[in-house]
Amino acid sequence: MIKTMIDRGCHDITLDVFLENTISIRKARNGRSITYRDLRKSAIRQTFEISMAFQNQNKHHQFDISQHMDSIVEDCYTSWVRERHISAERYLFPDAIDTLRTLKEMFPNTCFAAITNGVGDPLEMTNTLAPYFDFRIIREDEDIFPHRKPHPFIYQKALKEHELRLSSDDENRLNENNEGVWCHVGDCVANDVGASADCGAKAIWMCLDESDDDFTDVVSRLTDTNKNIPNWSTATKDEIEKRAELIQQGKSKMAASIRSLSELPDAIRNILESCDNSNPI
Repeated sequence: MIKTMIDRGCHDITLDVFLENTISIRKARNGRSITYRDLRKSAIRQTFEISMAFQNQNKHHQFDISQHMDSIVEDCYTSWVRERHISAERYLFPDAIDTLRTLKEMFPNTCFAAITNGVGDPLEMTNTLAPYFDFRIIREDEDIFPHRKPHPFIYQKALKEHELRLSSDDENRLNENNEGVWCHVGDCVANDVGASADCGAKAIWMCLDESDDDFTDVVSRLTDTNKNIPNWSTATKDEIEKRAELIQQGKSKMAASIRSLSELPDAIRNILESCDNSNPI
């Protein structure tokens, strides 16, 4: 995206400058919700406007792209989304596809769905994830926003979508004596584990912190609001503190924890055995 912005005339842009503009826009909203799409487009526009003013001040000729700004912003945003999906496919966990293939073989009639607060869409990742997913729920969608994980609405929306698919497919419809088990796997104790468990899921935490074998210690570190926050984060202090609180609450709600996706089939099998049920939904 930065390269596209430079190509379109924003010559003095750097990633740090763009991130600063993004954060300033988020702060100026004083907690009012905004989609990542609109936030990024606003940051692109603001960065171009600042660059345009700077170039006009320091050059004899006028640099004016305002009449083309809408199309430029759209082009830059589209380039970011495209590269975001390409990068996601490039940097998939090495065991992701094998794990999905194994799960599909173990549970051929099971529905696979993605629930995300971001803009990443597995159905757009046609070279990797798309064949394994039935649908996705994305916070950016108009019928979801402004709700996002850990809000129950986004999970309830996924369950409703699943029910609609069952009702339209007689072969795969589950009867009253075989309701299946909803398993949700994610790397966030607050947004994935606690939130999905509260909505009825068997929550599986994928712990990506390999520095400690004690999951309790890992969770405790995640609640440290004084830790360094990534420079790209636009989260407010209140949001960080609320997340820490939800992480503490989510510790007791996980049905299983794994260190890698290759452990997921066994984790799901164990959950189903404990539920006396052989069918995840």
